Amino acid sequence: MTSASIHGLGATPTLDEMRELIAEGANKGYGEYRTHLMYMDRVAGTYSWGDGALGRFNETLKDALEPNGILSPGRNGIWGRRWRENGWKSGRLGDRAPI
Repeated sequence: MTSASIHGLGATPTLDEMRELIAEGANKGYGEYRTHLMYMDRVAGTYSWGDGALGRFNETLKDALEPNGILSPGRNGIWGRRWRENGWKSGRLGDRAPI
């Protein structure tokens, strides 16, 4: 049984249903442990405690350890500096995230 069927959404949730599930879980204080690649930025954006301190910390580490930003750019919502500067980071919920 999938989480989507638990919520009565059917076998495969639509993009809007997944957005709703991610937002609903975040509003209730839950964080996603794993997600599909297309939702990584959205899920990372839900960890916004301390005005996004975790995201900034992860970006700082990414930039220090891998300054060229070529290894798994965007994986788990962590983009290298050159990608962020070119608008690849979707950021928090409600930003211009396409998904």
